[in-house]
Amino acid sequence: MRGLSYLTKLAKEKGNFMRKAPLKIKEIDEYLSGELSPENVAKFEKRILEEKQMQEDVILTKNVIEGVQGSAFKKMIKKIGRELDDDSQR
Repeated sequence: MRGLSYLTKLAKEKGNFMRKAPLKIKEIDEYLSGELSPENVAKFEKRILEEKQMQEDVILTKNVIEGVQGSAFKKMIKKIGRELDDDSQR
């Protein structure tokens, strides 16, 4: 059985991750949205190549963004379709 020191260490590690997560998310978002300077793009892409976790996080974030955008687009198309149907019935 693991002791309290293990749990304390684990909590500290998770806490560090949670404090760093918003910065990481911001970096990934800026990279994917093209907001980074060419110099920072080069640095970020180097990190992507060197850090497996960063690679996975970028891919996951990109897939989430594409999914949300696709969902929003589908909702917009359905709304337009309903509006056209309503107009044609008048």
